Amino acid sequence: MYKTIKSSQVSYTSVKVSWNEAKYAGGYEIYRSTSKDGKYTKVATIKNGNTTSYTNRSLTKGRTYYYKIRAYKLVNEKKENEEKVNSYYSDIKVYKN
Repeated sequence: MYKTIKSSQVSYTSVKVSWNEAKYAGGYEIYRSTSKDGKYTKVATIKNGNTTSYTNRSLTKGRTYYYKIRAYKLVNEKKENEEKVNSYYSDIKVYKN
């Protein structure tokens, strides 16, 4: 599903994370940590399955960041019992600022 997850520096305090589009995705959730096996915090929710990148700003210069993403799809969007179905997480991508 996520054969490619990449990062590229936008500025000293920003990084662009990009990935391949997941089939049938309604959107994506981006998670970040400062250690590979540490706690990951959701930093963004992309509400469009066609969007395949996210720019993370206000990073600390000299710090290493770890990113992973997962796709989601909304089921029963138009009804009261809307449910979000999540995919597996992507592989972890390391970004050294």
